[in-house]
Amino acid sequence: MILFQAADAAATSFEGHDDHAVVALDARTGERRWTYYPEQLTHAVCELFPDRLVVHGTVDTETQSRTFTLDLDPATGARLQGATPGGAPLARS
Repeated sequence: MILFQAADAAATSFEGHDDHAVVALDARTGERRWTYYPEQLTHAVCELFPDRLVVHGTVDTETQSRTFTLDLDPATGARLQGATPGGAPLARS
């Protein structure tokens, strides 16, 4: 998924990765901006809000499936604390 910031025409791609990480790429250059490695991750849906990237992750094992939510800073990938924002996300993947 490619996310656009219309004000400065910057774009970033947040995607699941085969090493079970959340990766932010600069869509203009393809350069990796940051990587976040959750303790466990099978797949995820990401939602971009103005101040955070919300990762709705799933861990699947042979016997069970567990879900979790991570809030990350979209610019740095740092873990954020606090309530997940309400309202519609700017973009979803």
